[in-house]
Amino acid sequence: MIGGGGPLAALAVILRLALRDLRAARRSLAILVAGIALGVAAIAGGGSVAGTALEGTRGQARLAVGGDLSLRLFHRPFTAAEQEALRTAGRLSLTAELRPRAVVPGGDRGTLVELKAVDAVYPLVGAVDLAPPQPLAAALTRGPDGRWGAVADASLFDALALQPGDTLRLGALTVTLRARLEAEPDRTFRALELGPRVMIAAEALAESGLATPGAPVYHYARLLLPEGADARAAAQGLEDRFPDAGWRLVEAADGVPGLERVLAIAEALLVLIGLAVLLVGALGAAGAVRAHLTARAQRLAVLRALGASPAAAAAVGLAQVGLAAGVAVALGLGLGAAAALACRPLLAGLGLAGAAGVVQPQALAAAAGFGLLAAGLAALGPLDTLARTPAPRLLTGAPAAPPRRRRRMALLTAAGAGVAGIAAAVLTDLPVVTVVFLALVTLAGLAAAGGAVLLRRAAARVRAPGRPVLRLALGALARPGGPTAPVMTTLGLTLTVLVCIAALDANARRHLAATLPASAPETVLLGVPPEAAPALVADLAALPGLDRVRAVPFLHGTLAAVNGVAVRERPVPRDMAWVARGDRGLSWAAEPPPDTAIVAGTWWDAAPSTETRLSVDARVAERLGVGVGDTLTLAILGRPVTGTIANLRRVDWARLDLDFPILLSPPPEPPPHTVVVALWGTPQGVAAARDRAAARLPTVAALDLAPVLDRLTVFVTGAATALTAASGLTLAAALVVLAGATAADQRRRVREAAVLTMIGATPRQVLAAGLLAHGLLGLATAAAAVPLGLAAAWAVLAGALPGTWQTPLAAPLGLAAAAVALLAAVGWGVTAAALRHSPAAVLRQVG
Repeated sequence: MIGGGGPLAALAVILRLALRDLRAARRSLAILVAGIALGVAAIAGGGSVAGTALEGTRGQARLAVGGDLSLRLFHRPFTAAEQEALRTAGRLSLTAELRPRAVVPGGDRGTLVELKAVDAVYPLVGAVDLAPPQPLAAALTRGPDGRWGAVADASLFDALALQPGDTLRLGALTVTLRARLEAEPDRTFRALELGPRVMIAAEALAESGLATPGAPVYHYARLLLPEGADARAAAQGLEDRFPDAGWRLVEAADGVPGLERVLAIAEALLVLIGLAVLLVGALGAAGAVRAHLTARAQRLAVLRALGASPAAAAAVGLAQVGLAAGVAVALGLGLGAAAALACRPLLAGLGLAGAAGVVQPQALAAAAGFGLLAAGLAALGPLDTLARTPAPRLLTGAPAAPPRRRRRMALLTAAGAGVAGIAAAVLTDLPVVTVVFLALVTLAGLAAAGGAVLLRRAAARVRAPGRPVLRLALGALARPGGPTAPVMTTLGLTLTVLVCIAALDANARRHLAATLPASAPETVLLGVPPEAAPALVADLAALPGLDRVRAVPFLHGTLAAVNGVAVRERPVPRDMAWVARGDRGLSWAAEPPPDTAIVAGTWWDAAPSTETRLSVDARVAERLGVGVGDTLTLAILGRPVTGTIANLRRVDWARLDLDFPILLSPPPEPPPHTVVVALWGTPQGVAAARDRAAARLPTVAALDLAPVLDRLTVFVTGAATALTAASGLTLAAALVVLAGATAADQRRRVREAAVLTMIGATPRQVLAAGLLAHGLLGLATAAAAVPLGLAAAWAVLAGALPGTWQTPLAAPLGLAAAAVALLAAVGWGVTAAALRHSPAAVLRQVG
């Protein structure tokens, strides 16, 4: 019938029949639309927002870096040879940054500032905006009164009640504030600022006495290359010529350091969360397709009886599913684009808005592709079953595929899921993270599916003589084709994720609350001269209200080689770039730091030795592939220092104590350095110590750690909230699955309720059996998901904060109780709906 008139005519007939039947079956496919739309929206919205942020950083990277190349040294300026090589490569600008205390002359008003000394050609890229408007060079020049000029953030004027024309003392230098600093081009993505910016001329810094040899000064060289020059080749040439310089080199072509990597990880996480939502939603869509085809089976059987081939009848069902999937994808793309547009003001405020707009076409295309693939995989099995079920059977009940066909469909579905996984790995640009994530999701899903099989078998074997309600409930759980497997798999996977996030959140908050107030110092004094440190420490320790005073030497260095192999020539894990790339803080110690656990090797003798020995954080050593007896070469002040690893120690970086990833043994002749002094005590005692230190050493800067602790707490809370919100999408998709499984089984449930009522079961017994069956299903799901979620959280925490795990019970048990209550309520509702049908009418329809 349908085949006459050629392929186009047949296609037109199929679409006409599909549309005609679809108008009467909109509700049965609404679950498919909801499940696919949620996942598509998550991928489209998350991918667009993260992609826009990445585009924004790349577009402003040259401005943020300050040129094509940026080189940073600590403690020492660039040598004449280094400057000559840089000037040969391109246009050079030299600046210096430090954190002294700025004081109002003739008073005690002062604050920690971010001081920046610039040369005459600064900035190479962008412009400095001042109020009142004027050239930067004119604002910083020496005036007729002999005083150098300075510009500063408006926050400094407000904090110290100053106006343009007032004076400010920086060390031994008194400057005149000539303008407010409105914009600074290479400060766009600065992560941590400890005070307002003050900018002076480079020549003025020499008169301040703040940049003595070994002082904590960051020296920057920013390079603007000629048009068409290869930045990578220029950077490699500088590294080859000065292998022991110890500088941190950044290329603008690589994006903003650190921030781009964070955004790339965020993009991957958002896409993977979207895939997880889509995966769960696809399971709900499969139930919806099965329910839809079961409800339309008789109509399709009539088409078969009128002469349509099995493939043509299945094509009608495929057209209906395809139309619903198209609506789902379009709806999901619209929701995702709307979410991305809603985030545009936030991205613009952070300077991350991309030039091409916040809605990324590639993210929408990827979301649409994943959505259509998920819908196709969800419909594959039910449509194949429909095509291979004889028409008489379609007229009498739900279609069922033989075991061999089910196995083939499972293999095809697995192949499709594998294609989706490969595509996700390519899309996120983090293949290892993606594969691990998908593997964990697959394992959790398989564990939940295995639990469903065990539950069905256990329910089939249990006999409950004299307890009809329990027997009915167990029979519902054991019945093939029932909701046990899909509900336990998807709701179990979702509950596992929620328990894992809740456990991580509880442990992170507990660890912060337990360690930070007790271990982190209230204030840290920076830049203490080593010759003045012993007297200052003795003076401060005698003050009332101070519980503890600790001083450690501090200088910067660069990890240049591992076992004689240059770091730049060996692969370094990305999570260890903070240790292996660029300059990092170093120190030495005669004794192990307080509360330090030595996990390998032994500590050295307290007496200085000509042999350099090293103590390395165990986690860092593991990731770098080194251990006791291996050697590390450090570039310190332009000189290579090779030391042997004597021991490994476990460092808890969340404690914010004075510790370093690499500690050296005491050198016979210490290199130029400063001393960091940490203070613990009451607020009054710490405030008195700060005042005493400022009086003795005006150039010493005091850093209050309370804002840092607040930021850390806000970060942990925000991360947990974001993960919980993301898992809420998974929960929404799981509810779609629950609705799909319920809809797919509702026709059978109506027939069973009718039969049970006719053979003598009371409506109350049938209702109690439905409530009990779903309650038992919820208990089994929670019993499997809670341990899995806790185990996943323990595994994550064991890698991040080993030895800090405490099993939380309140949140996981609360989630488990909510899952049981939800399923019990669903059982009550669907059974009550089934009992509303007249048994006689239902049995007449079946007959």
